[in-house]
Amino acid sequence: MDFGLFYLMQRDEQWSEQAVYDSDVRQMLAAEGLGYTSVWIAEHHFNDYGLCPAPTVLASHVAARTSTIRVGMGVSLLPLHHPVDLAEQLAVLDVVSGGRLDVGIGRGGTLQDYQTFRSDRDDSRARVEEGIELMQRCWSGTPFDFTGRFHTADGSACFSIRNVPPVLVVSSPVMSIENMYWTPRASSGCDVSHWRLPRISSTHRNVKVRSGCGRTPCAIASCSARVSA
Repeated sequence: MDFGLFYLMQRDEQWSEQAVYDSDVRQMLAAEGLGYTSVWIAEHHFNDYGLCPAPTVLASHVAARTSTIRVGMGVSLLPLHHPVDLAEQLAVLDVVSGGRLDVGIGRGGTLQDYQTFRSDRDDSRARVEEGIELMQRCWSGTPFDFTGRFHTADGSACFSIRNVPPVLVVSSPVMSIENMYWTPRASSGCDVSHWRLPRISSTHRNVKVRSGCGRTPCAIASCSARVSA
């Protein structure tokens, strides 16, 4: 079993931004010597809940000062980015880290994020589906044409990633209980964040979770029971 560390980069009024970064970076750099196999850095914007809006930059700093620990996006908020731009940033991080990149993708949920970056939150799921497909095409190293609902690419190609990492999608049920059953077709799996499950215990019964989620009634009943517990 491998253990990793996850960093939200949170602060309260007693901590400055610099103090949070100094403390968390020291922990990340010490993690390798303590036997941890990965560090994961969250992307958040505009509030003290998370102080790192650019996890690829911070992960590059960590990678440059370590040798074996993996650096993970925990997660990149794909609907707020152009997939080609994000794919290029992650490709560079993979190269300079010697292939130690783990890719985590999420939708986010803060309305301010979507308004600021001019993205429609109602389209977030479709943007993740299309964005992951486009990013993986970019990492092939072969020029390609792409026409999607939100993005197009003509003769585009990033340089290829050494070993294309699995794309893990993190889904929080904050936006809907459907998230607990949804995994994009192009991804490698889904990790569900349960920390706010009590908030939706009274609403999940009104969501038609069977529709388009590819889960059996038995699986849905089992998960619904866990949510209600």
